[in-house]
Amino acid sequence: NGQGTVFKMGIDGRGFKTLHEFHETTPRNDVNDDGARPAAAPVLGRDGALYGTTNIGGKFGYGVLYRLATDGKRFDVLHRFQRSGAGFAGNGVFPQGVLTQGSDGFLYGSARQGGAYDGGILFKIGEDGTGFTVLHTFSDPRAESVDGSLPSATPVFGEDGQLYGVASAGGAGGMGTVFRVIPDGSKFFLLHEFSAPDGKLHNTDGGFTQAGLMRGRDGAFYGVTTGGGLNGNGIVFRLAMPQVN
Repeated sequence: NGQGTVFKMGIDGRGFKTLHEFHETTPRNDVNDDGARPAAAPVLGRDGALYGTTNIGGKFGYGVLYRLATDGKRFDVLHRFQRSGAGFAGNGVFPQGVLTQGSDGFLYGSARQGGAYDGGILFKIGEDGTGFTVLHTFSDPRAESVDGSLPSATPVFGEDGQLYGVASAGGAGGMGTVFRVIPDGSKFFLLHEFSAPDGKLHNTDGGFTQAGLMRGRDGAFYGVTTGGGLNGNGIVFRLAMPQVN
């Protein structure tokens, strides 16, 4: 249908199999039943099923969160993202990062837009699709923000059990932020604001993150930016595990 698939393949390149083909969407509003154009790979849940998101599609056209059996025989939509009325308030739209599962069994993710200011959200949801909770609502990407906006990837858990992630815009320099958030959403900490660029998008520490963080064996976090740096073409960075407040 031209809207993407979920597949599996052996590590030797053999046994390629399509597990699910997303349905065609309507031309004007990207609406269908099961989502479309997944922008990130699914993750394997504790129950042995695959969990993932689609960037668009679903009943409202703004993406879905789905569960899929590893043999492809059962596909369930657990959550449909949607706007709330004519405004942006609601549970976020256009999810695109890989989900991560916490020790509490909940799946954690991000939606790039939507929320009260259309700057995106962080959320958690149970494996059965219940308990959807907005953990943090990011600021308006069109205005100077304190926390950043447009989260580009799902946060990952640190050794301290807290979530660490990146936003691709906002912050004092307008080029994104690195943050930490308590899994229940009660506290949000700003760890780094990428500095403002010069006229050619050059700076010292990069900006415009699109990929998430990776936790290294040393406990530090590693990431990349698509812009900024001395040449304006991005950097690879390391962030030491911060002191927990």
